[in-house]
Amino acid sequence: LLGATVDIILSWKAWGSMTFSQILRYVLKFAVAAIWVVILPIGYSHYVQNPTGIVKFLTSWSQSWTIPSLYNYAIAIFMAPNILAAVVFFFPPVRKYMERSNSRIITLILWWSQPKLYVGRGMHEDTCSLLKYSMFWILLLICKLAFSFYV
Repeated sequence: LLGATVDIILSWKAWGSMTFSQILRYVLKFAVAAIWVVILPIGYSHYVQNPTGIVKFLTSWSQSWTIPSLYNYAIAIFMAPNILAAVVFFFPPVRKYMERSNSRIITLILWWSQPKLYVGRGMHEDTCSLLKYSMFWILLLICKLAFSFYV
């Protein structure tokens, strides 16, 4: 919810030049985030009240302990877009294939994940370059934090 709110606040002055679909994307992202803020705590409270695994097996012999809870499904659905974004980031050919696809579901996924970029569209780096770039920033951040706080 915080991320969707910050997106709306930071793009507030640009809303006059946005198309309807771009505004709809921001509003839907905020609504979905608000729904997740409700669903995840409710699912977690149900999960704690009804434990799974060995605790459920030992406390209740009559029910099946192998059935996952609603909370596990909610977490899997909640994490799916982030996992897809990571896959697309580390495997640029997947992103290139998705951008060329005419499938409605893939178009919806791309529309939901990020707005269309017109500058540099279709330019992709190979996986090795992306890994080197990511490692550079991770190591830079680690070194900065290490020398700022511990030395």
